[in-house]
Amino acid sequence: MFEGRVEYVKRLNLLYDAVERHYHVITNLTGAMAKRYVCKACNKSCRRDITHACDMTCSDCMTNPPCAFSGNRFPYNECNRHFRSRSCFANHKQSTAKKKSVCERKRCCATCGAVVSRENHECNKRYCQNCGQNRETGHLCYMRPLKDELPSNSSKVLYVFYYFETTQNTSYSDKATLHVPDLVCVQQFCSQCEDADDYGECVRCGQRKHTF
Repeated sequence: MFEGRVEYVKRLNLLYDAVERHYHVITNLTGAMAKRYVCKACNKSCRRDITHACDMTCSDCMTNPPCAFSGNRFPYNECNRHFRSRSCFANHKQSTAKKKSVCERKRCCATCGAVVSRENHECNKRYCQNCGQNRETGHLCYMRPLKDELPSNSSKVLYVFYYFETTQNTSYSDKATLHVPDLVCVQQFCSQCEDADDYGECVRCGQRKHTF
């Protein structure tokens, strides 16, 4: 990613097409990168802006460039956090019509001291992005089972069943080996072909049986 070194307030994001030799204007950077948040200072992305951390963003008020220390930290009881200066404190209180302030979205837990950016905080636990729950440290997460209920529009659901045969001859570490697939079987059906006896091609969901 190239970044032009110009002193200009307005930022213009461009995408270069090497085939057409043409620059396209990116009007929505998060949409173009398929990310929820992209930092304008370091150009890195993450799930949520409030959890982003880089050297070019203030860790207290989340503005860039980082706020300078005034010598004394300014405490605020509402979010139980401290700020680098009066301007840093004012920045964290600012909100817009589309986004709440940093004060409303980021606080310090008075019990365990952890910086919290979610409402369902539990002390001494971490939020797991995979299963969507607070878990103990060291939690090994696996795929959650589906809910035993059909979606509201079951006619647009595709059911896929798969089977793997693997070998464990490839070493991953001194005590572990990798599962390397040597046979993969997949069968599928939709609401239109679920009662069909054969596994031919469905006019709606296509080939119903695959082997790799």
